[in-house]
Amino acid sequence: GWNLSAQLTGTKIFDYEEVISDASHTVLATLNCSKKLLRETLTLSNFAYIGLNNGDVFNRSSIEYALNDELHLLLGVDLFLGSKGSFGQYRDNNEVWVKAKYSF
Repeated sequence: GWNLSAQLTGTKIFDYEEVISDASHTVLATLNCSKKLLRETLTLSNFAYIGLNNGDVFNRSSIEYALNDELHLLLGVDLFLGSKGSFGQYRDNNEVWVKAKYSF
């Protein structure tokens, strides 16, 4: 089955002064979409944080395959998009990762 979720959060700094590095008001959205396939042994997933003030994004896409109940293999990519903001400042830190997870 499909799993879809979204969230919207905001922060407000009262008595804001210009010397504070953060904005006086920020809005952040999260979006998550995942799909299970192959008798629920394969999961495709995409999760994103979206900074609505600066249009910056942290996006994580992954593939998880369950070899059995205990051992899972994962492959993913993390992308930072934008030129400023909480995530845009890391735009040069994109990565591809591999993970093995053993549960007991």
